Amino acid sequence: MAEAILQLEEVTKRFDRTLAADRLSLTVHRGEFFTFLGPSGSGKSTILRMIAGLERPDAGRILIAGRDVEGVPPWRRNLGMVFQHYAIFPHMTVAQNVGYGLRVRRRPAVEIGEKVARLLTLVGLAGMAAKNVTLLSGGEQQRVALARALVLEPSLLLLDEPLSALDEKIRREMQAELKHIQQKTGTTFLYVTHDQEEALTMSDRIAVLHDGACVQCDAPERLFRRPRTRFVAGFFRGCNILAADLAACEPGRARVTIGGAPVMVSLDGVTLPEGSRLAVALRAEHVRVGRAAAACQARLDAVLVEVIYRGTNVDHVLELPDGQRLVATSTQREAEGAGQAVTCGFDAGDVILLER
Repeated sequence: MAEAILQLEEVTKRFDRTLAADRLSLTVHRGEFFTFLGPSGSGKSTILRMIAGLERPDAGRILIAGRDVEGVPPWRRNLGMVFQHYAIFPHMTVAQNVGYGLRVRRRPAVEIGEKVARLLTLVGLAGMAAKNVTLLSGGEQQRVALARALVLEPSLLLLDEPLSALDEKIRREMQAELKHIQQKTGTTFLYVTHDQEEALTMSDRIAVLHDGACVQCDAPERLFRRPRTRFVAGFFRGCNILAADLAACEPGRARVTIGGAPVMVSLDGVTLPEGSRLAVALRAEHVRVGRAAAACQARLDAVLVEVIYRGTNVDHVLELPDGQRLVATSTQREAEGAGQAVTCGFDAGDVILLER
């Protein structure tokens, strides 16, 4: 087990009637790329600010490298911070910006020069040391901010929506670069974002936040493919959430009916709620339409409501016999006009039983 670098123990923070952190307990391991993911208002940035010492929790403890940091000011927590607004100094060169923290700490000029040169190479800005930062692109300015934070060798680097101001192409490039830099330095990254793809692309683990609570913390693929709650399933694009009826229950699995089709699903640690009405999740790419549905374990009749062309994918919006709607995604059009009767299907292993 990797060493714990950060521990949140029952951390609570309230602003008037809003809970920004609701008895939040989490452990982050040294060298992890750990992401807080959630919609606006879920408490992501407030949690980061409490770790940084810019906000105080109302209750609970924050431990960094085993040390309770209650009352420890931000500048004594050995943290680096990178925000959406880069806060770089416009009157300085790239090298002056990156070396600023070292100069404040009165490090020798030779050490500053060596560390700045190494960091500029690491973030892909070698040869730009003498350039004024105002002449750089948004992506390059973000690299300067990242190098400036890393040059002090922080035990934790806090990144609050650092790529949200960039256009999509540059943002995708920077996602790959950030992951590469994190792996190269071994620095623990604490990342905040509302972008699901961004979190999935870079993270070792993701904590999904809702109203200040962590509703699921898991590795990206597990989180994407096996959501445990309706909120998590609905937060990731392309996930159908359907009502199902409980027909029978066995150890470790349950027989349910979805739109009239019987399916045996794994409980996967989920406790069945009282009553016979359940909710299940089924990703759109796991639903087959037309001839492809013949090989599926569960098949049912449906009516095609709409076909949506999305470039690399095509969404088929279907209506099931019980009136529920289901989206099936494939790489090509599997059916034609609205109102057409079609067969759709899916495999039992792709159906996820959701907790209340």
